[in-house]
Amino acid sequence: RVLNGLNEEQLRRAVELKGLTWEGYRQRVREEIEKAQLINREIRGKVNVTPEDVQRYYQAHKDEYATPEELQVRHIVLLLPPDASEDQVARVLGRARELRARIERGEDFAELARQYSEDAAASSGGDLGTLRPGEMLEEFETAVRKLKPGEVSQPVRTRVGVHLIRLERKAGASQKPLAELAEEIKKRLYDATLEERYQRWLREDLRRRHHVEMRP
Repeated sequence: RVLNGLNEEQLRRAVELKGLTWEGYRQRVREEIEKAQLINREIRGKVNVTPEDVQRYYQAHKDEYATPEELQVRHIVLLLPPDASEDQVARVLGRARELRARIERGEDFAELARQYSEDAAASSGGDLGTLRPGEMLEEFETAVRKLKPGEVSQPVRTRVGVHLIRLERKAGASQKPLAELAEEIKKRLYDATLEERYQRWLREDLRRRHHVEMRP
């Protein structure tokens, strides 16, 4: 006999490689088949998920189906230690203002980032990718929130250094509609209810039908 492209001898070896005995494997298969038959016979027809059930689940789990606000950002950072002297801070701020003036005159932000930014993102033109609220340093995020796409911030001081920030794109938070999720939610509820009824059947119905006495 052949199963899933394996003859019986190959299947035995595959089972043993998983740490199972052949008889243990066969018993497990029998139990799975019996469970499927039991569910079909005793339980499946009694499980019903209504549109109201789906609506209630959606309302209770809305956060799971929300897409948070996303911000695509570039920056130029000039490194500066938190304990920098006033002279160091003044020099770095001066350099940042000069770079911003060049951007205002039309020079390309990404190209200036490649030349002058002092972090790993410099090689990609200062591209920090897509960021979400809470993922940025506080001062950095505050500055980003004041920008419209295409705008460049004034120099921003953080514990890392001094940044010039360009907001490339802003996508607002959104919520997937129920109509798009209804089938997925219905299946999730159906499967969960099916398993719950199966476990309850094992605990209660089976015991009652076979008069099993549960002793402590």
